Amino acid sequence: MDYDYILLDCMASLGMLAVNVMMACDTVLLVSTPEEDSIEGLELASDFIQEAARALRKEIPVCGVLICRVDMRYRKSRSGVERIRQLFVPQYPIYQEMIPDRVCVADARNKQVSIIEYAPESEAARAYQVVCDSFVKEVEYHGIHTA
Repeated sequence: MDYDYILLDCMASLGMLAVNVMMACDTVLLVSTPEEDSIEGLELASDFIQEAARALRKEIPVCGVLICRVDMRYRKSRSGVERIRQLFVPQYPIYQEMIPDRVCVADARNKQVSIIEYAPESEAARAYQVVCDSFVKEVEYHGIHTA
């Protein structure tokens, strides 16, 4: 099989697995929720990427930050999104499209299928599709492609 892109989803720990994934990747997409502990993890990940790049003598470009599980009806969510923007713009681009916090996303994860398969017409599936399209355009524009 031929693939144009391979996404390696890494858990939030910053150990050897993360280092190995960064060595294998052409670019990194940081993902966070607008919750305080996730934002702190995002800051740690950003520092970790910079340290790993120095130690590995390899540029590790970050193509952006994706914010997930967002519900803008709540002040806590809005303030978390704003905090991410304050912390990381202009260092990293922040995806304009955010993934909404919807029950169908958790249901899809529990059934171990993608949201696009589980609920293709959902707001979350549409948001993921917009992010994927933006990601591909960005990667192709900057020539971050190894096929």
